[in-house]
Amino acid sequence: MSSEEDVARGAKRAKKSTSSPTQHSLLPSGIQDTICCSASVVGKGLGKAKPPRTNCAVCDRAGHWRADCPEAWGKAGKPLPGFSARGKRLTNAWEDGNPTKETFAKWVTFLQDKDNFPHGARVFPKDGAPSLKDFKRAARQGAPS
Repeated sequence: MSSEEDVARGAKRAKKSTSSPTQHSLLPSGIQDTICCSASVVGKGLGKAKPPRTNCAVCDRAGHWRADCPEAWGKAGKPLPGFSARGKRLTNAWEDGNPTKETFAKWVTFLQDKDNFPHGARVFPKDGAPSLKDFKRAARQGAPS
């Protein structure tokens, strides 16, 4: 095989995928980049994104992405709304598997805070992940069913 063929083959492999960005994007590996999307973290009403197949690399619990880990956020000195600094749910901030309206209002403030998301809070690259607009709506109307 000639070196020109090798170069051509390498160029084919280097072409960008035309598939949906939510299917093949690199998932965030740390906090302070994307909006939390796991049901165990944002409630069953907004947490519609499919959970990971493996346990969290930070806390070794199932059900949430590493970027959503309440324990990781707590260790960073930025406890998630509805959670303690140790990453445990605050019982008075939740009702029927969802944050209260007041807790959703705290989420809105948390997501807009540049100290928490220096580059702005992006939607997690998975189908069903909530946006800031979804949190604002939940703060006004309560969690969606």
